Amino acid sequence: MTHAITGGISPQYPPGQWKTGDVIAQSFFLRLPARVPEGRLHWQVNGVPVVELSVNGLSRSFVPPKLALRFDVAVGQSIKLVGANVRASDRRITIELAWQATSEMADSYRVFVHALDASGALVAQSDGEPVNWTRPTSGWLAGEVVLDERVLTAPGPGEYTLWAGMVTESGDRLPAEGRPDGAIKLGVVTLAP
Repeated sequence: MTHAITGGISPQYPPGQWKTGDVIAQSFFLRLPARVPEGRLHWQVNGVPVVELSVNGLSRSFVPPKLALRFDVAVGQSIKLVGANVRASDRRITIELAWQATSEMADSYRVFVHALDASGALVAQSDGEPVNWTRPTSGWLAGEVVLDERVLTAPGPGEYTLWAGMVTESGDRLPAEGRPDGAIKLGVVTLAP
């Protein structure tokens, strides 16, 4: 067995409330470990085969791409931010972050990117697991580089300071080397009127 999910079935509608003929549907989100081999997996519930899943290998990179901004900032125990590309057009700010796993990890962390205006107020943000929730950090291999694109919409013309980092599932920021609040300054973007 590679993975197991434990817990009650349908906590919002416990079995004691079921009526004859009720059909109960429940979804499960299964995170596969980084080293699950390609091929077929058999999903079972209480030992009863339910479905067969196909696992396809990911395209992985271990070399950072060309990056306009270079960093080498340790984030937590197992990740570093190696660089970023930032593009701005109209009110849209596109940030491509290059993260590298320094070791494999069991936890899945979330990325945050914040834009602050000249007064320091948060005016735009993007938060979530890397690559639009498709590349959890728990699936990264040691040395792997993952590119995570974030798009922010600014409220209008002006100067915006961009910050990035990672948080735990409970929202606590991971420490970033040399940055007490865990936020890494990416730079300042100016949006013209």
